[in-house]
Amino acid sequence: MAADRRHATTDFGSGYQGIYHGEDHEGHSSVSMATARTLAAGGAIFATHRYALRNKPNYAAKLYDFAKIAEDRSPHGQFRTFRFSEALSSNAVKEVKYSYSQLVRNGEHTDLGATIHRLSKGKINVHAEGGLHFSSAGNAPGWMSLVGGPNQDVKIRFTSGGEKGSTMGGASQRYHAPLGHTTGRRKTAYDFHDPTRRTDETWWEYHRRQQNPTRGRVPGARTKEATDFFPTFSKIGTEEAGFKGFWNAVKSKASNADRIGFEMAERFQHLMSQMGLGLKQGSYNKFAHVPFMSGKWGDGGFVNEMLLRRVLPAYAGYKALQWADYHLGHKPSQMLAAIPPKARVAHAELTDRLPFARSVTDFYANVAPGSQYGALALPGGGAFIGGIYSWTKRLRDVPQEEIAKVAQWKWAHLPEALHVIPGAKYITEVCMNFLRV
Repeated sequence: MAADRRHATTDFGSGYQGIYHGEDHEGHSSVSMATARTLAAGGAIFATHRYALRNKPNYAAKLYDFAKIAEDRSPHGQFRTFRFSEALSSNAVKEVKYSYSQLVRNGEHTDLGATIHRLSKGKINVHAEGGLHFSSAGNAPGWMSLVGGPNQDVKIRFTSGGEKGSTMGGASQRYHAPLGHTTGRRKTAYDFHDPTRRTDETWWEYHRRQQNPTRGRVPGARTKEATDFFPTFSKIGTEEAGFKGFWNAVKSKASNADRIGFEMAERFQHLMSQMGLGLKQGSYNKFAHVPFMSGKWGDGGFVNEMLLRRVLPAYAGYKALQWADYHLGHKPSQMLAAIPPKARVAHAELTDRLPFARSVTDFYANVAPGSQYGALALPGGGAFIGGIYSWTKRLRDVPQEEIAKVAQWKWAHLPEALHVIPGAKYITEVCMNFLRV
């Protein structure tokens, strides 16, 4: 079934004689019907979504709850990387309130107050003694304006990431923020092996933490008087009449799109910081900057800093190794190239010498579906045995009553339950046919 589907819809290895790479048989540029149907379906879904946001009161909340559950229950929380729940959270809230102490501390803006100040371009008075109150009444879905304020044409969009904070809000907090922010070293930090004990923060922990982009968090957001929604996007002057309002809308969309690009770039920063190879916080505040230019767009570009501080040194080191290898008669590179084949020969010899090792690898190659490398049986089996041993130690601390509950589950009826779920039977059949191809 999977093979038939590939042959019917693609030209990869099947001799498919349909439209090729957007051109017809005469070589003229053309848009295929499949592309047109995809665009039409996407436009219809988007229009339906916008209509439901405006006319169905509970639609936004239910969609947000569904996205949150899907992210939490996805394998290892992998769906969280798409930020669907954060993007949809702005439609599920009707009002946001901040107290004065959350916005100002010792006469200076907090991270929250500074973000609102930059988003509104100074048009919202963050130092208001009564705090700030935003409401979605009279605004487009997801946007809020200040209640009782003089600048009603300043709209702000808030996002929430729950107790851990908003990732999109954290990116907005750093976007065009002043450079040079430093992260202080903690005197104590939690011991990951024993959460009840606190130890001094190691150099490696501090090194990674000062690189890892923080989430946007509202001070005291877990209390009843506060909310955990963080300001993320804004649009200013879009309700003005004539060309000026249109131009303000274009500028707002461009600014918000740049914020999204900045947040996407920080996803790579998250990965690099886990290895200790990221940029320090405070060294960048935008996606990219114009080289040899000062001012708003002249410093702090993430792409520029990554190229200068990470890519260029790596490339220079690579060229230096090439130069050294050349002057040493290519002996270092030949020695490194010889390691993989020598390791395979040593592995094969060891497999022949160990009792039953060769029969295990042959059994694995014959039984496992698809093209398999028999030598993987030994490390794969070792990993399986190690996993069983690890879980055995974990289960020692689990009460027997909990283990008994799991043992009483009707596992035998699981295949029947899968066939009852709409679409599950088709998916399992496709997977099995794909493995047989």
